[in-house]
Amino acid sequence: MIVDKKKLEEVLQDKTKTLRLLCFSRDTDTLVIYDKYLLFKKSFYPEFFKNKDTEEHREAVVYHIMVYQGLIKTFTNLAYRNFGKTTDLKNLVVFFIACDISKNPQKSKRKFMKFLSDDKESAKQFVMDCYNLLSNRKINQYFGVF
Repeated sequence: MIVDKKKLEEVLQDKTKTLRLLCFSRDTDTLVIYDKYLLFKKSFYPEFFKNKDTEEHREAVVYHIMVYQGLIKTFTNLAYRNFGKTTDLKNLVVFFIACDISKNPQKSKRKFMKFLSDDKESAKQFVMDCYNLLSNRKINQYFGVF
């Protein structure tokens, strides 16, 4: 996806336009959510764009989105070391928390997300990293304090 940086900066100046651009519900098309995720990541966490995502990264993120939407039950992301598996997933979790407008418990199928890990410390670190990403001043400015 090619993004006009000037237009994106213009949209980011207006909170209402930003929310309209980035927010989604779980019944939104998976690839539209993926595009919104890329805009979110590029806007709020540009440090994660040092390297261009490969087709394998795109595929993994799309599968994670499909799990979140409830279209598939599970997805195990097996990849080589330094693939960015947890980095992408942490950014996705933050994106889901900040931008999912289908948070209404009556409409929402999921009330929580479960992350399984053999290593308790690793699971704690994952949650702490997501919390730290959500504590970003820019995130709080647009989406409120979590």
